[in-house]
Amino acid sequence: MGATGAREGSALRPNPVRSCIVMVCGDQEETGRIEEEFSKVESGCLQVYTKIVDLMNNLPTGRVVSVIVATTDGPSIMGQALSWIRHRWPRCSITVIGDVGCNGLEMAARRNSANFLTRPVTTEEWTAILTQHSRQRQTLGRRERPPVRAFPLR
Repeated sequence: MGATGAREGSALRPNPVRSCIVMVCGDQEETGRIEEEFSKVESGCLQVYTKIVDLMNNLPTGRVVSVIVATTDGPSIMGQALSWIRHRWPRCSITVIGDVGCNGLEMAARRNSANFLTRPVTTEEWTAILTQHSRQRQTLGRRERPPVRAFPLR
């Protein structure tokens, strides 16, 4: 028993907040591929949604550190969704997967500070996204700058 009287593993012991990657993808093959790569690199949480609206209506329970959006929504819908994601989780990394670059979808991604990749996404690119997630997870708990100390005036 610890100092608080709670045993290890008891219901009284708080669980640490798990960080997770959120993926919005309607293509089962693409979803399976990222799940396979995720299992090789990371032991955290991966939550998959088929539509952006599903994500908005059913928020993940963990601390979101990365969002991958691989849907076929148009640029205006994608822009609104990315803006909502950026507002909801301002420090997470966002990656948008599209069929072609230099179009409205890529511009919507860039306007909302998101990475943009074109299909087919290679294994190395998936690994890079997941590695970025690991680094992001390590820095989210830290302060970016030390607090400012006030010195008394004499």
